[in-house]
Amino acid sequence: MVIGAVASWFSGFMIGLVIASAIAINIMTAAFSGVLIPVLLDKLKIDPRFQAQSY
Repeated sequence: MVIGAVASWFSGFMIGLVIASAIAINIMTAAFSGVLIPVLLDKLKIDPRFQAQSY
């Protein structure tokens, strides 16, 4: 669906494929990091609340 929308916007299948792949990789990386970081902090006995503060 995303490939079709981007391909029709830019009138090219390959650019649609590249942009859709970039979006999918970005979403998977964010989800993986969102799960992995709190689990690692819990294993290291560090409270994840301290890592969520802004500087």
